[in-house]
Order: sequence, then structure tokens, then C-alpha cells
Amino acid sequence: MTTDFDQEAGRTPAEEAASWGPVSTVVIALVLTLMPGVLVGVAAALVVGAEVGSADPERLAVRMEETLSDGDFSGLAIWAGALLGVPLLLVAVRVRGWERRGRMFPFRAVSGRALAGWVAAGAAALVGCDAALRALGRTTTPEVWWSAFATLDHELLLWSAAVLAAPLFEELVFRGFVFDGLSRSRLGAAGSVVVASFVWALEHFDYGVDHLFVVFSLGLLLGAARVRTGSLWTPIIVHALWNVAAVVAAELQVSGLSTS
Repeated sequence: MTTDFDQEAGRTPAEEAASWGPVSTVVIALVLTLMPGVLVGVAAALVVGAEVGSADPERLAVRMEETLSDGDFSGLAIWAGALLGVPLLLVAVRVRGWERRGRMFPFRAVSGRALAGWVAAGAAALVGCDAALRALGRTTTPEVWWSAFATLDHELLLWSAAVLAAPLFEELVFRGFVFDGLSRSRLGAAGSVVVASFVWALEHFDYGVDHLFVVFSLGLLLGAARVRTGSLWTPIIVHALWNVAAVVAAELQVSGLSTS
């Protein structure tokens, strides 16, 4: 059956399926999320290189590591990634078919009861993952988080990046663009949630292996929220609240108030 979107685009279902495959969707998503970070890293390398010079490779490596783990740099990098990534995402959507943007990014209203239910489910999932990591003797907060807060000078910068920029951009890409692109393949909705969660976990490679499983598991819940409520607002809000919890935990660790 031909959908309204297919009719507006003047495409048959076969043409629609052939125009944008699942592999292309995943590759584009990885480019969208990783390329801005790479560009920011290159910019940092140029600045550090100009400051230190190439005469002392060891000092250059130390300064580069310090820069990449600095909290203020991390906040700037997240914001830069979002501000560079969103326009690139819109270009990809334009190529895909601008008339399809409503289905890729469904910002529909969600009832307070439904939202509260998903927030509660998200909190339970986070507590469960935390307990699993503790049982395995692992740190419950990724090293990159507490390292960033240990070197932070402008707290609002990293807070806003973690709670606003990252959840909005990542959900637009993974529960929006990727989910829509994959769900029109043989994967269907359920398979798309799984693959999108896996790719999203890969994008957090700097968290370490332990936390990749956590990110993947939490991604499944975000995907389910997207499917059941039919809105991106639900995963964005749940994701943002998770990041609030992660930021608070990192700050507590840094201040010595946490036993993690």
C-alpha cells in the first residue's frame, strides 16, 4: 500500500525502499555524530600544537590528553558537535525527502500520565544498570564524566551540554533519523530499535566496554518509548534526566561525597 508520504514524493514503495537502505542510514548517522567531534579534535590539536610546538612530542601528547579530558573543552565539544551536526542532519533529511521530516522527527504531544510512566521506567532501568555495575565491581559513572568535572571551571557549560545539547541531538539522530530509516526495511520497528541502540552505544565508545552494555540497554528503552508514544519528546526527556543523574553522580564523586 502506498503511503501519503510516498504519494507526495511521487515514488512507488519499491523506489522508496531502494532510495535509502539501512546500511546507508547507519553510515550517515555515524558520520553525523562522529565527524563534528573529529573536527573539534583537529582544532584542539592545532591549538595545542601551536602552543607547545613539535619539538617536544612527549609534552605535546600530555597537553593534548589534558585538553581532551578538560571539562570546559568537553562542554564546548558537545555543543559544537550539536551545532555542527544538526545542520548536517537537516541536509541529510533534505536529500532523503523534506516532506518526510514529520515522520522522522515526530514532536507530538505526550500525555502527562504516559510521560510519567516512561520517566519512572527510565529511573528503574538506570537503578538496575547501576546495581549491575556495582555487583560486578565496576564504577557506576564513566571515567570521562568525573574526569571532566574534576577539571571544570565553567560548570554551566558542561551542565547545559549534557542536559540539553547531547540528548536533543542524539535523539534526533538515533530515535529520529535512524529509526525511521531502518523501520522501513525488513527490520521493522523492533529490529530498528535494537540496531539504533547498538549504533548509539558505539557512538559512546569513550565510556569503556562496561558502560557500552549499559548504553545499549538504555537505548532499547528509549526506542520503546519512541515507538509506544509516537513522539521524540519522550526519549529526549528521559535521556536528559538520565544525564542529569550522571552529572550529579560525577559531581558527587569529584567532591568526595560519593562512595562509588
